[in-house]
Amino acid sequence: MIARVGRCSIEMQVRTLSQHLWAEVVERLGDRWGREIRYGGTPADGGRLIDQQMSRDEFWGFVKAIGQNLATIEEAAADQNFAVESGDAPIGMDRASLDQLQRDLHKVLGEWLEYIVTAREL
Repeated sequence: MIARVGRCSIEMQVRTLSQHLWAEVVERLGDRWGREIRYGGTPADGGRLIDQQMSRDEFWGFVKAIGQNLATIEEAAADQNFAVESGDAPIGMDRASLDQLQRDLHKVLGEWLEYIVTAREL
């Protein structure tokens, strides 16, 4: 959202907690691995191992998959909210399951963000 304050334009981003955590993960990785990933690129030195377990490219694949799954979960939650408000029975996953998925996603993203911020080698 772009707003004007006096003669200045400012950008405001409205996000869910999950969207914010995912964006912070991407921003922090971009600081370490190159700004290109913020715009759909791949990590610099993608074959480099993280904690001798997986490559940067592999981890980046997980981050992108979480982003895609986040969009699917939030779309389903929004559809359910609309269905409940309109008086229609929700279709598909029940609200409690969606809420649990969102809590699980917050936990994973929060742990990733903490790891990224504190890890010496990444």
